[in-house]
Amino acid sequence: MLTLHFNNTTLDVQESDSSYRYRSLMSKPQLVLKFSLSEFVEIPVGAWCEYQGVKYKLGSPENIKKNGTRNIEYTLTLGTLEDNMSLYKMRNPVDKRLKWSMCAKPHELVEAIVWNLNQRDGAGVWKVGECLDAAEQTVEFNHTYVDAALQDVANKFETEWEINDYTISLHKVEYFKDDPLPLAYGKGNGFEPGVGRTTQSDELPIKRLYVQGGDRNIDRSKYGSAELLLPKSQTLVYEGRIYQSDAEGYSIERIDKVSDAVKEDSLDCSEIYPSRVGTVSAVECIDAGKNFYDIIDNSIPAELNFNDYVIEGETATIIFQKGMLAGDDKQFEFKYNHSERRFELVPQEIDGVTMPNETFSPAVGDTYAIFGIMLPDSYICNNTDKTGASWDMFREAARKLYENEDPKFTFTGTLQGLWAKKNWLRVGGRLKVGGYVLFTDEQFAPDGIPIRITGIKEFLTSPYAPVLEISNSVSGKSVSSQLREIGQNEVATDNSIRNAVSYTKRRFRDVRETMAMLEDSMLDNFTNSINPLTVQTMMMLVGDESLQFRFVASKTDLTAVGDGITYDNTAKQLHIPHGFIQHMTLGIGTISSSHADSEYKVWEMNEYLSPYLDNGAKKYYLYAKVSRTDTTVKGDFLLSDRAIKMTDVAGYYHLLVGILNSEYDGERSYVSLYGFSEILPGRITTDKIVSSDGKTYFDLLLGEIGGNIKFIASDGSLKDVADLERTDLDYLKEAFKDATTEIDGGVALSGFVGVRDALKNVIAALCGYNPTSEDDYPLIFAGAQQGNVEYYGWTSNSYTHIYTQSATPSNGDNCFDNKGSVVGTVTNIVGAQIFALSTTGETYQRNTGIDFTAKTPSAMEGNRAKFRVYKDGRCVSNYFETSGSYKTIYVPTYCPPLVFTTVLDVSENCYMDLTAGAQFGVLMETNDDYDGYNCSLYNSSRYPCTVVKGTKSSYTQVGALSPGEMMDFVNIKGGWVLKNFTRYSTKE
Repeated sequence: MLTLHFNNTTLDVQESDSSYRYRSLMSKPQLVLKFSLSEFVEIPVGAWCEYQGVKYKLGSPENIKKNGTRNIEYTLTLGTLEDNMSLYKMRNPVDKRLKWSMCAKPHELVEAIVWNLNQRDGAGVWKVGECLDAAEQTVEFNHTYVDAALQDVANKFETEWEINDYTISLHKVEYFKDDPLPLAYGKGNGFEPGVGRTTQSDELPIKRLYVQGGDRNIDRSKYGSAELLLPKSQTLVYEGRIYQSDAEGYSIERIDKVSDAVKEDSLDCSEIYPSRVGTVSAVECIDAGKNFYDIIDNSIPAELNFNDYVIEGETATIIFQKGMLAGDDKQFEFKYNHSERRFELVPQEIDGVTMPNETFSPAVGDTYAIFGIMLPDSYICNNTDKTGASWDMFREAARKLYENEDPKFTFTGTLQGLWAKKNWLRVGGRLKVGGYVLFTDEQFAPDGIPIRITGIKEFLTSPYAPVLEISNSVSGKSVSSQLREIGQNEVATDNSIRNAVSYTKRRFRDVRETMAMLEDSMLDNFTNSINPLTVQTMMMLVGDESLQFRFVASKTDLTAVGDGITYDNTAKQLHIPHGFIQHMTLGIGTISSSHADSEYKVWEMNEYLSPYLDNGAKKYYLYAKVSRTDTTVKGDFLLSDRAIKMTDVAGYYHLLVGILNSEYDGERSYVSLYGFSEILPGRITTDKIVSSDGKTYFDLLLGEIGGNIKFIASDGSLKDVADLERTDLDYLKEAFKDATTEIDGGVALSGFVGVRDALKNVIAALCGYNPTSEDDYPLIFAGAQQGNVEYYGWTSNSYTHIYTQSATPSNGDNCFDNKGSVVGTVTNIVGAQIFALSTTGETYQRNTGIDFTAKTPSAMEGNRAKFRVYKDGRCVSNYFETSGSYKTIYVPTYCPPLVFTTVLDVSENCYMDLTAGAQFGVLMETNDDYDGYNCSLYNSSRYPCTVVKGTKSSYTQVGALSPGEMMDFVNIKGGWVLKNFTRYSTKE
């Protein structure tokens, strides 16, 4: 008897035997309460009851079934306060944004989740529990609910979460691991008959794990690798197991036990890199009007002078990990004074706001990290005390391999009520999600397997006989988690958009102004402008020899790269990143088919950010000022409102990079002038083609196309790039969408095809995609050649099936699986209806519902095979009747008339029954009723299939449909015409 509380009243109800409470790993507990009342009572949302000291609340309206005037059935699904997590949005604790990202350790991310919950449910209701210690990871939130945010955090760190008494923990949920509860099948051992085991075939054990670390704070020229490596040839003990890294630091393996596994896997540890997370101990506002703020960290070691570790060619920046300035989108350059442990922050304009300022300012206790530096070896890899980023990555890899190097099993069983009640004080407290049991079974696990409880279903009327789900698998991402990643990628994209290529608008006035500025640019190789009405020529060369330079990757890698030059019309600043310029003609005095890299002049260029360009009437030249005589001296970018001749300044070249036009309608246009364009009859050679609004471009140098590009499809419709990004599965779904499936006297099914030869032998048959996990019935195979041999089905208590050639077998007779392989012999037969399988000892009994016939034991065809019949996307029939050598499809009988969008997405199964010895085949039969219909046949089996067309008495062979091939037909005035024959495996 349970008491419901609502509207200041109570209602005592007698729960039915089917009422239960369900708890499972990483899910919210549910109490499903079923009862009957003799009169109708409206039970409102918010009604609650108490069960085993826990308050359960009704969050959605009750389900009601009226069996009579005085017999009304109720079904209530009640939950705890944890259900509120699906009602609240995850907001940034700092600025309350809904679309944001956070780079932090697990406990800090859980703190943000707890803050969100306590904002709604009250201060102190939710708490932070135990969290694993792992390196910082970046998690994106895009209008995410709190429960989904918690799951995303767990997925990011590849771990689990649990909630106990509104305390949220983030770690692998494990209890009693060192003292598991012994459970086994049989009287007095714990489990009732019916224990079942399923194997996760898609999760094979891992033998070797490859690991790739992050590339931040890595100086490749000194470290020898672009990404962080594992400690080389080192060992690590994790959970009692010993793992070793290879000599190159690329992978790890377990070495204290020889593994039978052969699978390799990989782990992305790009979030792990050398870093030091410091804490601000003091903040000084030097000049609030100029946004000058300094921070001090007194904990910086004396030997760590950041000025000594800046990576050549990079600019050191500081990124706050916690506080008002936190986020990867807020990076600040700084000047560091080591004697005072002081960082002088350089103000930055971010999202239109200059920071730091009075609102967005650092505070004591904020944490930060420095990037663009290569820290001392102790922060990278210290083998003496096993610290540093490399060892952090080793531990993460060991955890991953530890959780995935054993076969994955799931067992389901019901505890014996009498045994559990008798031993409840001993075992009751151990029956909790995450609790370990030592499961033993003569067939399943003779040596015993320590394995976790992952789910518990307790019936309210029989609490001592719960159904346990036990598994050694770590829960993975759900479909909803994967779908959320699509939206979360928008956050990552938004945060990185400042690094994207950006082109400004280009208007006719900008072009005219550029022409005038070029006339004043003092280039020696040109006379003034010409202005003819038309020009006819065989060739046009646009460019100047002095401007034949390009941006390259480095002095040692002369691969052309983009210049990255951008103008921000909001901030009114021109930015040029650090880079390298290679001149293609200066210093080259010989004509040759190729030149050595050493012959070219290459300068390293400092990064440049212009001041605020408030005078909109001014126009500017952008120059690269480089040394004439010493290419080891770094060059500088120079913005000038007057033209400078290339050799005007002694000792330097002024290379004209581009022009920044004056403002018009509040916008400036920047255009690059280096390089050349060649125009020939039928050909243009250039680096970039940009639209006048700057939003659409073809960067031929980088092989990149950007903007709102559309393509005209073969049907004349416009397609976006996203429309063209179809997977093979998308293609297959669309190909099957219009399949014609009802053919008088024959069959052509989206889920099944079959065919017989001239002697009426079934030479091939195939079955399509099966979306269910049911394996109770054999599918249909190819290659039948001999006379009929009947097979009879037998079922075990665990619902597996074997087959014998006789309905009344004898001891020693062979037993077969559904592929015709011998799996053992009959032993200990009882009354010709029950026997034991020699290889497993499991008991089987007769099951007449799964008999089948076959031509040979190795090529069986089922007499109950799964298939679907489709017409215009609707499942219309599941029944065949023998009609001579063929089967005729009849009107709807057993199959529910559900509309499915595509063949591969259906969840309903239809079946057909064949009598012993029956055969069937495919005939694309001539029929005027199907004029204009389409039909697609796809061979998803391992066997070839022959397709014929015509009539029952006269047909011709279309061709052999090999595995992985597809035939597309169209019915034209009754006859089926093959319009396409392609291999699915090579379909683009």
